[in-house]
Amino acid sequence: LVLDYTCDLIYLIDMLVIKPRLRFMKGGISVVRRRRNTYQFLEEITSYLQKARDETLKNYLMSSGFKLDLIAMIPTDIIYMYSGPTPIWRLNKLTKIPSFWQLFDLLDNSFSSPSVIRVTRTLSYMIYIIHCNSCIYYLLSAWQAFGQIAYHENGKWYLNKWVYNNQGYLQNTIDSNIRIGIPSGNAYIRCFYFTAAVATSTGNNPAPTNVIEYVYMTCSWMMGVFVFALLLGQIRDIVSNANRTREEYRRQMDMALSECKRLGLPKELTNRVRDWFIYTWEQQKTLGTAESTLLISDEKKLIEKLPLKLQTDLALSVHYNTLSKVQLFQDCDRALLRDLVLKLRPVIFLPGDMICKKGDVGKEMYIVNQGVLQVVGGENNQTVFAELTQGSVFGEISLLAIGGNNRRTASIRAKGYTTLFVLAKEDLNDVIKYYPQAQALLKRKAA
Repeated sequence: LVLDYTCDLIYLIDMLVIKPRLRFMKGGISVVRRRRNTYQFLEEITSYLQKARDETLKNYLMSSGFKLDLIAMIPTDIIYMYSGPTPIWRLNKLTKIPSFWQLFDLLDNSFSSPSVIRVTRTLSYMIYIIHCNSCIYYLLSAWQAFGQIAYHENGKWYLNKWVYNNQGYLQNTIDSNIRIGIPSGNAYIRCFYFTAAVATSTGNNPAPTNVIEYVYMTCSWMMGVFVFALLLGQIRDIVSNANRTREEYRRQMDMALSECKRLGLPKELTNRVRDWFIYTWEQQKTLGTAESTLLISDEKKLIEKLPLKLQTDLALSVHYNTLSKVQLFQDCDRALLRDLVLKLRPVIFLPGDMICKKGDVGKEMYIVNQGVLQVVGGENNQTVFAELTQGSVFGEISLLAIGGNNRRTASIRAKGYTTLFVLAKEDLNDVIKYYPQAQALLKRKAA
């Protein structure tokens, strides 16, 4: 009874506090509840039905979910006064099942990695099915006096060992001649174990002795074959989907390494290919922010399905602050920077890679997102003049190629694993043609 009424309290809170505050879509607009102070909130709860002013509250009152919640809150427990605590009078609580589905739908939509939620939901279905089957098994056992009724077979009498034999009950002695059984948790656990063993076909189950038991066992086995196979298949699919990215990464790396082997490439070069794949995977796996999400090899494929406005906002949150600090783009129109951030693409370099060499024709501008770069020179580039860290920018003057300034003035090498954002000259020209004033400003700065 304590558990029953605790659940009733949770249902009441859900009905009065949670459900009326859930947002919903109306005409393509997300409707949320207006904020109120504590006094107004308490006043609304007391006059719940008379003051349904909020859109969310009105939507809940008009929904089928409210009617089902109302049915669940009917106090059928009053009948306990005449019949005793009989669980059948609480069947109206089954109308809360849609709330269970709604809860998992909301959780599924709220988490960026909902695999755990989906597995939990599937396991909940499985446990609930076994629970219901356990209750049926207990009722069948009680109907047959918990195995105390003998049956006749082949001229002999046997006790029914298929049914639950009332083990796990606490014996309470009233006097020397009268003993009564008090239900305990052991009875439920034993019935739950039996039905789980039958449904999963683990074997070593006692044979049924009559038609009712045969029907029950047949239905349980069919449930195990079809229902549990379906549920376990769903769990497999959920886990498989959660690991799909890793498997795709491994497949691509294996294909690349196999191709390197087929071409007879040097071992050192093959190891660099492997290192690149490993580093790229580590960036995707360990970083979870919007910034790191854009570090995958092809940013456009990741966000191309988003609306253009959302693409721009996402890119701005990652690149705008860095791009606005570039001396070449200071004092430029914000709209120009908004268009430029969509053109930035990530590039990963391994330790020792040369980003550019002195005297090369420059066609890109680079922004250091992660890692350290070295400005090198001298014989065999052994001398390190400076280091560029996160947020550093180089190559911006060569974008405009004015007065022969498109030649690299220094050699730059990656000290470790480094991620750069690159803005190509073609992309800059494609954007800046729509901003003549900014174009003139940039030319003056680059001159």
